[in-house]
Amino acid sequence: MIDIKTSEKGDILARISRVQRSIEAIKKWWKTEDKKNKSYVLYSSCEHTYDVWPAWQLARKTGWRWMALIHWVPDSPWGNNRGKTPFIYNLIYYYQNLVAHYLIKSRATKILAVSDVTRQKLVDSRYFDQKKIETVYCGVDLEKIRKVDYQGKKKYDGVFLKRLNPGKGVYDLVEIWKKVVKNRPKAKLLVIGDGPDEVVKKVKEEIVEAGLEKNIILHGPEYDFNKKFEMLKLSKVFVLPTYEENWAIVIAEAIAAGLPVVCYDLPEIRPIWKNAVQWIKKGQTSLFAKRVLKILNERKKTSVLPKEVTEYSWKNISQKEYQLMKAGSDW
Repeated sequence: MIDIKTSEKGDILARISRVQRSIEAIKKWWKTEDKKNKSYVLYSSCEHTYDVWPAWQLARKTGWRWMALIHWVPDSPWGNNRGKTPFIYNLIYYYQNLVAHYLIKSRATKILAVSDVTRQKLVDSRYFDQKKIETVYCGVDLEKIRKVDYQGKKKYDGVFLKRLNPGKGVYDLVEIWKKVVKNRPKAKLLVIGDGPDEVVKKVKEEIVEAGLEKNIILHGPEYDFNKKFEMLKLSKVFVLPTYEENWAIVIAEAIAAGLPVVCYDLPEIRPIWKNAVQWIKKGQTSLFAKRVLKILNERKKTSVLPKEVTEYSWKNISQKEYQLMKAGSDW
């Protein structure tokens, strides 16, 4: 494995850096591996250019089979602001996906769509060969999550775990918690994640402007598995006012940690999580806050995990992808 060591900020410069470092990683890897070994299967884990480009280059040079994962098919930037995302970012995101899709179409031997909705979008586009597309799912390590213990009482009323960007509803998050605090002045929200400097700065400004410095804790990113799930288990409700998701694996993580989940009602993920999530119409921050308060006041405990989560254990999901990879000799 070659670690390209890039920033997780998610801004334009970080993405350009990832592409550059991906090219460098190919050069390093090219010097050490057996290029004539046709048993290799390339696997790109996302449709972003910095993930697709190395696989495309290696597939072109070696003729190896390539499984390309596609999480998301973006809508037109002219009709979707992705939670107040600046238009120029929407435009860049949209066109970099077009480039990545072209590379995948030209070389990939198998396309893995994350969710049935994503697969249908790919089929409807009539851009890809339908015979190449398979649906796969995300998963969580249920056993490992169950083993994470926490000490003491619940410390946080709410928790958010995602990238800090407009598309994930980070600006709505502050507005929602401001309304929660009107009814529960001491309510605390833990925010786990990082994002572009300008977004983090604006979020901090909005927190100060709303007088929520003691109510919203910006923890930053957390990469330690045990610490992340300890913080989830120390919380009472998971809040996710996101405007775009293809799967929302954080929902599975939150439910696996025993938390009720409140999320915007998105057509891409409702068929996946069904009644395991409490849905709120997109953009309705007042209704969102009321639902959070209702959960906090009821204080119900989740004792049995819904089948939507147990079906998506990593053990089950990895087995399916492994079988697809084994079948690769027939491609």
